[in-house]
Amino acid sequence: LDSLKQRTHIEVVLWLGVQIASGLSHAHERGILHRDLKPANILIADDGTPMLLDFNLSVRGNSHEKERVGGTPYYMAPEQLRAVGKIPEEER
Repeated sequence: LDSLKQRTHIEVVLWLGVQIASGLSHAHERGILHRDLKPANILIADDGTPMLLDFNLSVRGNSHEKERVGGTPYYMAPEQLRAVGKIPEEER
């Protein structure tokens, strides 16, 4: 925490982004796709380390076998929203 206190707000935000991306990379290297990344699924530990939570919608690799489709609409990718009919036909 001491090193974070010495950084600017922007530096801390960038550091958090790098840490989160590193965690996603770690999962991807093991064939796990999170599929529900949003602020509510990131916990900041007492030491300032961000941790990824809620892997309920995750899948292994590029598996498209009867995947569960879901997530929080405000954070879903457009292709996911189209797949579940959340984007009106005229906007497709």
